[in-house]
Amino acid sequence: MKNSYKLSLAIVWVVVTAIIWGGETAKAAAGTTIVNDFSDPAQVSSWSFSVGAKSPGASGQLVAGPGFGGSGGATVNFNLGCEVLAGGCSVRISRKFASPTAGTVFDAWIRCTACEPSFEVRDSTGQWLVYAAVSLPLTAKSLESWHRVVLSLPDDILRYRAGINDGQFHDGIQEIRIIIKKDQLLGSNGILEIDEVRLHDTMSDAFPSEIALNAPISEYEPPSQNLGPLTNVLKGISGYDGILAGDLGFRAIRSTLFWEKVEKVVGTYNFRSSDKIVHDISVRGGRALLVLGYGHPSYTGGRPPRSDAEIEAFAKFAAAAATHYRGAPVDFEIWNEPSFPNFWKPSPSAEEYGRLLKRSISAIRGVNPSATIITGGLPGWGGWEPWPYLRDLMRTKAVVGANALGVHPYTEHKVGDPERRWRHLLRGRRVIEEEMGSQSLPLRITEWGFTSSPFDPDGNGHSAQSRHAQAVMATRSFLTWTVVGEQDYSFFQLIDSCDDARNIECNLGIVTFNQQEKPAAQALKNLSSTLTSRTYKGVLRQNSTLPPWLNVARFDGTSDVVFAVWLSAPNWNSTLRIPESGSARNMYGMPIAGGGSVVTLAYADGPIYVSVPKEP
Repeated sequence: MKNSYKLSLAIVWVVVTAIIWGGETAKAAAGTTIVNDFSDPAQVSSWSFSVGAKSPGASGQLVAGPGFGGSGGATVNFNLGCEVLAGGCSVRISRKFASPTAGTVFDAWIRCTACEPSFEVRDSTGQWLVYAAVSLPLTAKSLESWHRVVLSLPDDILRYRAGINDGQFHDGIQEIRIIIKKDQLLGSNGILEIDEVRLHDTMSDAFPSEIALNAPISEYEPPSQNLGPLTNVLKGISGYDGILAGDLGFRAIRSTLFWEKVEKVVGTYNFRSSDKIVHDISVRGGRALLVLGYGHPSYTGGRPPRSDAEIEAFAKFAAAAATHYRGAPVDFEIWNEPSFPNFWKPSPSAEEYGRLLKRSISAIRGVNPSATIITGGLPGWGGWEPWPYLRDLMRTKAVVGANALGVHPYTEHKVGDPERRWRHLLRGRRVIEEEMGSQSLPLRITEWGFTSSPFDPDGNGHSAQSRHAQAVMATRSFLTWTVVGEQDYSFFQLIDSCDDARNIECNLGIVTFNQQEKPAAQALKNLSSTLTSRTYKGVLRQNSTLPPWLNVARFDGTSDVVFAVWLSAPNWNSTLRIPESGSARNMYGMPIAGGGSVVTLAYADGPIYVSVPKEP
């Protein structure tokens, strides 16, 4: 991997002494150019504001603002009143250079109240290189949080056009653009703020050669709630084997209660198969999440219930389940992925599902008022968002009476970086607050996971490489949900559904089709044993010298502290020096270094756990 940097870990904290970079106006240090630090408000005039070519009705103003540290920055007040046409509705700010300026790394602090800005750079050939919005840090409390944008100009290219038009970065930057596109969820009016814009010759010029775990605890973003020692690190998993799930450390299991199987004889309900699941997980101190679905051949011809009579028949099934499990450790999820055509044929409809949801909630509450009810989990990955559907559903008022709103935040094609899902969830929270105000319901992650097949170059989901990569992503996800404070979630899934190495759907489990533990199971068991009974104290905040993709979460025990340390960007390794009094283990629990040793933290290896004695 390119441009490695050293990270030395001392006892309690991560402090980074990194080199800061900039632009045309000043040299901060060798390899770093300060483009603008905005300490003088007149620097704002070096940037210009413009409206997109196909954005009639858009407007805005570029002015001086307070900036990230309060000592000055640039602010764009924008109004994207135009329609979203083929060319998009956008405004932008640009910084042109009098002569091509060296740098392969773009660095800036940014926040936006109603946008997720993207970036463009015109290189020495006149070629425009396009870069996507970056993920928000796990310390972000909202979409409006300040965050550091660091782009490797040669490596992070999304698209390109004009100039030599070869998709390669050619050093010698002529212009930088920050693009604000209309976001249908976030509204038309907003504010973009930027500060500390810099260019670095290399990534090594952007960050320090050493980082020490010796910062005070005040530098960690604390959890929203102090819940005390962790008792249920792994939460839930989808499957039908409560014994196996419990033995692996899961304290909840999500299973589908098929209407047509429960009511094989019209008017008669048999819950024998789910009774075993509920019993097996409950004797291990856990709960069951039962998904109520789907169509029924006698009532609906197998399709989703739509008519009043069909919905009433489904509601009776829901009430029967709630009656049967009254007092048992069982929660209910009404339907699965109703916004996905596979589960609501021929085409999803928030209005149709809303009618089913509203009547089912009423039926369950009528017989079991204290039941926990979650709306059907909505899938989202890549550019497919569940939030417009959820917004439409909330406007039907059908969610009233539910305890939580279900969501399935899969990553891009079920292989992407899990940390990027935090921004995805923050978008959902924003929509919920706008629609429900003080009555806002929490999100509950009822399904998410990673399939191993796409991680292998040949699509072999059974290879050691692909299964290890799945374990890395699963472990990072559990750490991410812990850091951002998601209280309930269910991994998908417990056991591979079939034995086809190249079928994506057959390689989502943490146990093989033949009941053998996969690396993901081993890594998650180690995660649970490492963190259980410890108190989560926070994740290290971004600062001017900390690589944004370096995540450090702190977990305090009675006599020692464990730091979970991992990377969320694939292009950079880190060299770590373990404290003299400490030790490090990999994500499977195997020792990798003793006190004073040096190890390499690599994206592909996944998280490591550094243990140090607790200071008196």
